[in-house]
Amino acid sequence: QRPQPDSSRASSAALKGSGLQVKTERYERKRETRIMSIAEKCFLSTKMGVSVLSSATISRLKDFFKSGGPDNVVLCKDKKTGFMQALKCKKKIPGQKISREVQILKQVKSLNQDENHIVSLAGFADLGDWTCIALQKLDMNLLELMAQRNFKPLKLYEIRPIARQMFMALSALKAIKVVHTNIKPENVMLIDHNLQPFEVKLTGFGNAQKTRKLSTTAIPKTCGYSAPETFLNGFQDETMDVWSLGCMLAFLVLGQDLLPPSRSEGSRFFTRSHKFKPIANYMTDTRKTALQDTSYDDVKCLIDLVMKKAPEIQNLDETRDFIQFLDLLQKMLKMNPADRILPNDALKHSFITMEHFDETHNSSNICMPSRTTADRKPVHGGQNWTDVVPFPGPSQKPGSSVHNM
Repeated sequence: QRPQPDSSRASSAALKGSGLQVKTERYERKRETRIMSIAEKCFLSTKMGVSVLSSATISRLKDFFKSGGPDNVVLCKDKKTGFMQALKCKKKIPGQKISREVQILKQVKSLNQDENHIVSLAGFADLGDWTCIALQKLDMNLLELMAQRNFKPLKLYEIRPIARQMFMALSALKAIKVVHTNIKPENVMLIDHNLQPFEVKLTGFGNAQKTRKLSTTAIPKTCGYSAPETFLNGFQDETMDVWSLGCMLAFLVLGQDLLPPSRSEGSRFFTRSHKFKPIANYMTDTRKTALQDTSYDDVKCLIDLVMKKAPEIQNLDETRDFIQFLDLLQKMLKMNPADRILPNDALKHSFITMEHFDETHNSSNICMPSRTTADRKPVHGGQNWTDVVPFPGPSQKPGSSVHNM
């Protein structure tokens, strides 16, 4: 039996612990003072018409504004409108003249940001090693919303407005040839969930890029949300955002990530096994082992997992809605980028327009569509792609291969 520490050792450990806490608090105070001084300098030098509030309002990014990076945000008030704003202070990359996020947001500002559901840029300031960006202050993001609900899936009538608004945002970005590249629940924020339920805006443009530069830019591999071409070094265009949005909508309806959350697992998911070659050949050629998480061995897990929620459907209208949602999801999650539905076409899909509620259905129209291979074709250098989420065929029993994720 391990001997118990005596009282002197225990008191020594307690002193060390308290000393560490004091050092941590001291560091946080210094950091807050530094960021506040940068914020004040920003507005003294640029006359942006925004007043910085007291240091008590300063917070880490997770408290006020999410964009997936280690930025700092100060809460501010616009003197003209009285609206609150989020001043994001971020350190520049060495040698960078102006933040790429600012470059993209300046282009996006030419759009009607409210109508296109993109976060509004109020202004920015270049302060040597730092860039300060004044943005519209928003509510919590979708990941925080799901966490508040203990990851209970959203209803389809709650997902529909989110999907519609995000398709409008992607359509606007496509018009100016900009790709977000990092769509995930953390980067979609509610405006004010109490006053405007499920009204959202797309944020987090730190990794956004012009379409023409995608081939020469390192695209972040966002765990569980990046398109397969990101992992496979394939052709990249605006449709990679459609894939990411599809994964996010699946997350909202399932209450869990659709694809492997690990970057290494996600990479192997798209390159292993029956996708392009037998698993034995893949392991021999790459010297990699099979996926550790066996829940992704069956590419039909999406339909299986969504069908697992089917017992919650209460009536015929919900069944129709459910089928249309799956149809839209299938069109978004095509392995071949050229086959994915475009944002403008998605806005005309029955799940968004709800046209299926005006049609007359019989029992034969309620069943799931059969799996087809007619739309599979080689593109981009002749590589053969397959759908990652095919519908179950007539001989398959939906839900027969459900795995725990």
